[in-house]
Amino acid sequence: MNRAGTLPRMLLSTALLLFVSCTFAATTPAESSSGMFVAEERLADAIKAAEESAQLQKEVKERLIELYKTTGELQKQAIAYAEAAAAFISTRVNAPQEIDAIKKKLQVLEQSAPPSLAEISEKTPVAELEQLLLSNKSALSAAETMQARMDQQLQALKQRPEATTQEIADAEEERQNLDKKINLEVPAGQLPQLSQAQQWQQAAKSASLNNHIEMLNQEQLSHAARVELQQYRQLLNAAEIRQISAAIKLLEERISAVRHRDIAKAIEKTESDTAEAVGKHPLIRELAEKNAALSSELEQISGNLELITKTTEEVTATARKVDDDYRLTREKVEIAGLSHVLGQVLLDHRRNLPDVKSYRKRSKMRRDLAASSGLRQIRNIEELQQLRNVDDYVGQLLATAPQGSSEILDTDLARLVNSRKELLNKAIALDSKFLEKLEEADRAYQQALDAVDGYSHFLAKHLLWVRNAPLPTIENLRQMARQFAWLLSPALWLESLVALLSSGVEGPLPLAALLLFVVLIASAGSLRRVIEESGVPVGKPMEDHFVYTFKAITASLLLTLPWPLLMWTVGWQMGLAEHGTSFSKAVSESLLQTSYVFFYLRLFYMISLPGGLADVHFQQSKTSVQLLRSETKRFMLIFLPVIFITITTFRFSGVDMETGIVRASIMLTLLVLGAFFYRLLGSRRAVE
Repeated sequence: MNRAGTLPRMLLSTALLLFVSCTFAATTPAESSSGMFVAEERLADAIKAAEESAQLQKEVKERLIELYKTTGELQKQAIAYAEAAAAFISTRVNAPQEIDAIKKKLQVLEQSAPPSLAEISEKTPVAELEQLLLSNKSALSAAETMQARMDQQLQALKQRPEATTQEIADAEEERQNLDKKINLEVPAGQLPQLSQAQQWQQAAKSASLNNHIEMLNQEQLSHAARVELQQYRQLLNAAEIRQISAAIKLLEERISAVRHRDIAKAIEKTESDTAEAVGKHPLIRELAEKNAALSSELEQISGNLELITKTTEEVTATARKVDDDYRLTREKVEIAGLSHVLGQVLLDHRRNLPDVKSYRKRSKMRRDLAASSGLRQIRNIEELQQLRNVDDYVGQLLATAPQGSSEILDTDLARLVNSRKELLNKAIALDSKFLEKLEEADRAYQQALDAVDGYSHFLAKHLLWVRNAPLPTIENLRQMARQFAWLLSPALWLESLVALLSSGVEGPLPLAALLLFVVLIASAGSLRRVIEESGVPVGKPMEDHFVYTFKAITASLLLTLPWPLLMWTVGWQMGLAEHGTSFSKAVSESLLQTSYVFFYLRLFYMISLPGGLADVHFQQSKTSVQLLRSETKRFMLIFLPVIFITITTFRFSGVDMETGIVRASIMLTLLVLGAFFYRLLGSRRAVE
């Protein structure tokens, strides 16, 4: 006998017996003799009799029909709950066996090659390889969709225990209320049909509640087994995804090898034709050279195809890693809650997330490549149509040749034209493949962007409320002193100077920036006079014009630019060093970011110059302008070094972020900001 098939039937029979017994216990003595639910035929007859009765009042008739229909629905619901309870029991009993079977499948998958590659050999045609590749990609897409659905199901499954507990409590309360209603005496003078219908409905409701509670209990008892089983199913599906991905990679490598071989043969043939054409008629030489150029173009397209394929694989792997990190982190938060240790992990994850800006920038490059490839393909298709009839095309070429030479040229030209047709077919097919890969790359990048955005939002939400560092201690103060001594070490800053000097000057940008710096410094006096002179006509109705304010704004921007520009140039140049240290790279990034802060603060200072924009053009009070200028100058002297040290230490991986100088620099940054805005806005001399 098949025990695997017998067990579910036994469990279902047991659940149905439980259902019947609950019904029997809830029925009145008049119905308990049957020990079963009201048959559907009997309910249908009762409904029909009530509808056809001429003696019953309309309200009573409607009430009877409603009770009969509700009884039928509740009986079906009770059976459904019983079947669901049996299914939970079956899952709990069979889960260990299914998990063992999945473990064996996992072992087999890890030790075996993808089955789709078993029949492939060196002689397998490219068309068959491409068809197999397409089939595997379709299977991979389906498996990845299944994996995402299984992950959603697992998350929903993990959230069920709390909901189940509440549902059991609600069902128990409802059953108690129903028991009280069942024990009430039947009102005097009530029609027997109505009393019987109410008894049927109450019995069905009681059975439905009992089976519902039993189903929820079985759901709770089987929860751990179902979670474990779902996790192993996910592992099996993930293993199948890895197998399909490996098959796709091998197929693409095989197709790429065949493509390289064909292109190499084509290049060799065109080079041979070009060598043979030396000294022959110009028509032959020109056509041979055009074929050689087209074969070189094939090689270039093939190289771009390999590059985009490799990039797509890397981006796809990145998206999967981000998804895995997101899933694991979410599970850790659900299980262990939030702590400063987990906060540090989350912060590290956010730092290591891919740069979505670079991903979005590359989309324009892919669009340009797609446009170029599409135009090239259209051009090749048009030329191929012209070469469809080789004899006619050769005849057109020979029409321009001298008389008497057509018979000598005909054979060579026909051979070269046929070679060109083959090259054009290869180029068209290669461009089609390239456009297809670009579409795959777009999907991969979008998948990566969605994964990064989702994980980034999750991290931002949880990092806001979790402490990512332990509370400060005395040891932190000692560590802070050691790190300050380390930061002031001349040898450390010498690394940055060496990186700057060894970076070299690549391109015109550094020289142009330095030249602009010198010119602006030399022109500072003239720019100040422009600002002062532009304020003279302001306020005079006959002379005032927006042009004067525009001149003042332009001169203020140019006065602001030199020193932030020099800081940015030094940081950018230092970042180009090939052998720069991690500290020099941190300094480079800090200089770049600090230069932007420096620019805006210095712009505020220039705006508040006497006779400048704030004073004359915006007509602010002298006291407010003087306060803004003095506080901005003091703020720049304090804040810029602090923010530079903060960014440097924050970006330098050799410094422990949780303790020491990084924490101190962040706190000092916040204090300086608070003091600046208080003195500017909160003091008695606040800017009005």
